[in-house]
Amino acid sequence: MILEQLRRCDSSKASGSFLVTNRLLKIARTAILYPLSRFFSFIISRGQYPTAWKQADVVPMPKEESSQFRPISLLPPISKLFEEIVASHLTNYLNRNGLLSYSQYSQFNSYSRFRQQRSTGMRLIHMAHQYNPSFTPKRGSGRRFLGLF
Repeated sequence: MILEQLRRCDSSKASGSFLVTNRLLKIARTAILYPLSRFFSFIISRGQYPTAWKQADVVPMPKEESSQFRPISLLPPISKLFEEIVASHLTNYLNRNGLLSYSQYSQFNSYSRFRQQRSTGMRLIHMAHQYNPSFTPKRGSGRRFLGLF
């Protein structure tokens, strides 16, 4: 699992002032696999998230076609790696044991793979099919349904 996540690291992502970059993690992935897995297991067994991983570098990024800026928080790449691994394990556990409701959808579908093929866009499609009969002119209730929005 860790090796797969290390392979997926985007080397072009900014790491802020942190010395361990995604590029370094990706290059050294086989050498750091065992120590990293032991370290992550230690963090989970202690139940304490490293304080340094909670610190972010906030940098201003210009908005497109504007002179305004928006803040971007750059977290340590190793903390993002840890979070992705924990999220992946948790999602696999929940899916494997059928602990998620069928009606649970995820807006982060493409990024975190929380609920594959269960995005909020899919929820809208599901609702359109569910309420399709009310949109037919014969029933005349389409106007009332749309009036709710």
